[in-house]
Amino acid sequence: MKLSKKNMVVISFMLFSLFFGAGNLIFPPFLGQNAGEHTFTAMAGFLLTAVVLPVLGVIFVARFDGLDKLSGKAGKRFAFIFTVLIYLSIGPGLGIPRAASVPFEMAVSPYLPNDANRTLWMVLYSVLFFLVALWLCLNPGKLVQRIGRVLTPSLLILLVLLFISFVTKGNVNGTSY
Repeated sequence: MKLSKKNMVVISFMLFSLFFGAGNLIFPPFLGQNAGEHTFTAMAGFLLTAVVLPVLGVIFVARFDGLDKLSGKAGKRFAFIFTVLIYLSIGPGLGIPRAASVPFEMAVSPYLPNDANRTLWMVLYSVLFFLVALWLCLNPGKLVQRIGRVLTPSLLILLVLLFISFVTKGNVNGTSY
């Protein structure tokens, strides 16, 4: 399938947004800070597991025209069970809870009063979060457009603003581990 440059950019933005999900802004600096003298080993491990393997996964699934055809090489029963297990582990097992809990803990929880009912706020935040996610997914034909044209540019702008805010702060006194 031949993609136009515009569609290639939109799909690339969507894939970036999907891979740069919950925790990938938080975990690498935390890992680097705690790695000490093993920073390059930690960085190599993170890049392998969070960049190289997911990109290879997308390439292989695309080459085989879907996960069912790729895993079908080992048999139809295996393909079905494997695909269901992958979707369950990525979705309700890991990705969905993490997608709501990480932004809540980083962006909402620190600003709640000490006497606030955090469970109630987490439930309210999660309902709002998943309503937005539902809106994004209601029309699968517009999913690439909504993520690639709206969310990813917004994410990139916020990352640039975050970077600028850190650069303009100057020297920060802190402790090392």
